[in-house]
Formats: sequence, structure tokens, C-alpha cells
Amino acid sequence: MSVPESPLVAYRREFLEAEGTPLAIELRPGRRYGLVATADVEEQSCLLAEAPLALVQTHASRSSTPACARCLCPFAAARGAEDLGEVVCCACGDRYCSEACRRLAWSAEHELLCPAAGPSAEGAGREAAVALRRLLSELPNIGEAFELAIRLLALSAREEVELAEGEQRPVVGPRLWSLLQGLAGSAWWETVRFERGQLEEARRVTQQVLELAKEVLSGQEFLPDVGSDAFAHLVGQVRMNAVEVVVPPEDDEDESGQSAAGIALHLVASAVNHECEAKCALQTALPLPELRGWAVLQALSPLSVGSEATISYAAGPRAERRAALSEQWLFECGCAACGAADGTSG
Repeated sequence: MSVPESPLVAYRREFLEAEGTPLAIELRPGRRYGLVATADVEEQSCLLAEAPLALVQTHASRSSTPACARCLCPFAAARGAEDLGEVVCCACGDRYCSEACRRLAWSAEHELLCPAAGPSAEGAGREAAVALRRLLSELPNIGEAFELAIRLLALSAREEVELAEGEQRPVVGPRLWSLLQGLAGSAWWETVRFERGQLEEARRVTQQVLELAKEVLSGQEFLPDVGSDAFAHLVGQVRMNAVEVVVPPEDDEDESGQSAAGIALHLVASAVNHECEAKCALQTALPLPELRGWAVLQALSPLSVGSEATISYAAGPRAERRAALSEQWLFECGCAACGAADGTSG
């Protein structure tokens, strides 16, 4: 029986062809899709470069490294609360490295989520936006995934967004929501280690966040009709498909500057499957300003035609690696390095 091609698979195929990559998306053993080489590839070759669909800074990084709310460019170490230099501030308190970043963030999702301006800035919408920010800041280890999921909802309610010069055109509106349905995922509480009896609290918090988000985004024509289970699944999809990104200081000579850390979702790079002895690496700490948050897939060894491009989702000794893969990505690794034959990296 053939596996039906989802809108996401079709989008990934179109992207790979349009960008001229030496990759194609194919159905792999275990009824899963993966990216394979369409030509012989040399070691260190760049196979894929993709801008983030959405990007947020981790809560831990925010407390130590003030950074742009859009691109995560760290502000200069000398800039404290009393000296913001060239930093551009929104009325809600979000800060940006430039007016261009502020404008692009506003066009994408910030206008719909900002508690100080835009559609949600009055009455119940403003109260909900403030309460939503407060609640997300109080969620340990999972708040970033919730925040990114809410940004995806906002982008799904958009008809179009402004682009930076040379930027890849992002998918928004109902088409984005359709593509998101194709991502691997499960309810977010299945991707974390819980103490016994915490499931009901996880469901309650999920419902509370969703109700606030819907209040903030109410009135948007393209807003998806999402229930609590679907939203929990979306947060789980973020957990399973987003990657960690690092944005170094813009000034290479500023040795005191710290890099900002975040998570980002890429619709095509998320198709790369796991292998403990990976053939490729996903570079997400690129120093170039125009590539902040991007995912760049680089070959670690030569690839022949038909070879699958793989990355390692988890590091460490075999037991730790397999435990991490089972907990967050919900599969038992069956690659050669693990010496198991009872799982796939789907």
C-alpha cells in the first residue's frame, strides 16, 4: 500500500527543486519520508539552507542575554537597562536590533500578539495578551514550545507578511496550517518526563494557554479552529521538529558578548531523519547576520546518489542517546550504532 503524499511532502519537494539542492524527498524503509542525495556530494558540501518559519529565544537565554525579539541578535554587553543605544523598543517592551527587524516582526505575528498595540490592545484582548505572556514565562522547560506554537497560530491567521531583502518567502494563512498537519508529532506531554499525577495539570495549563491565545487572536478571519487536543499536538510537533539555534554577538571583537539561544522551526530541514552515526550536521549557529536562525545542512562525509542525508538528534553514550530519542522523539533507534533492529527513525 502506498503512503499518500501530504501537502507538506509536496511543499518540501517544491522547495528542494526551487532552491536547486542536491536532495529529493523520498519514502524510506519504515513508511517514513526522508531526504536523499540526487547527485554525488562531497564532504563539507552545503546541501540545504532554510530560513526559520518561527524563532523564539529560550527563557534561560533571555535572563542572561538580552537579544532582538525577532532575529535573536544579542545586544552589546555594554547596553544595560539604562543604555539601550540603537535598540528599537515596542510599546509592549519587546526590543529589536533595528527598525527593520521591528517592522518585519510586526508584519509577521507581533501585530496580532502585542498587548500594547494592534487588534488585541484594547479591552479583554489586552488583558488576555498580558496574562498570556505572564503564563508562558512561568512554564518551566516548555514555555518556549508553547510560545512558538502560538506564533504559528498567528502566522496561520495572516494573509501575507513583509519580507526582508533576499529572504525566502514564508508560508502563511490556511496553507501554513495545512502544512503543519504533516509534521511528526504527539501531545506535548508525551515528549517530556512527567511525575505521576501531573497529566491533569498539563491538560489544564494547555487549555488555559489556548483560551488566552484565542482571546488575543479573536476576530482574525483565517484563525484555525483549534481545540485543546489539537493545540497540545501542535506544541508536541514543535517539541519534536524544532531545533536549537545559537546567534553569536554581531561584534566579533566583543569578547564579553554572549550568544543568544533559541528554538526555531523549519518546514524542510525538519524532514531530515536521525542516525546516531550521522552523515550530515545541521548548522544553526552561523555568524552571518543574514543567516540568524537559519538551518544549513552540511555533509560530514561524501554522499553517493540515493544515500539518505541524516543528522543526530541526540548525543552522548548509547543508553543516554536512546533514552532521549525515546522520550522526546518517541522512537527506538535501530541504526547500526545502536545495534538494534526493532525501530525506525521515522
